Amino acid sequence: MFGSQDPLLVTLSITVAIAASFAALDLAGRARATAGRWMGTAWLGAAALALGGGTWSMH
Repeated sequence: MFGSQDPLLVTLSITVAIAASFAALDLAGRARATAGRWMGTAWLGAAALALGGGTWSMH
């Protein structure tokens, strides 16, 4: 079973992975810096959605 990968799509997938990871880490950092408990939970939820959406879009 042989297959081939499109270099453009592989590069796009890697770029999406890097961008989603950066966004999730940045949002998680904001959750830690937030004084309010519910706001920190909201930032953490946004980070989870960013990382999950990035992972989903790569596949």
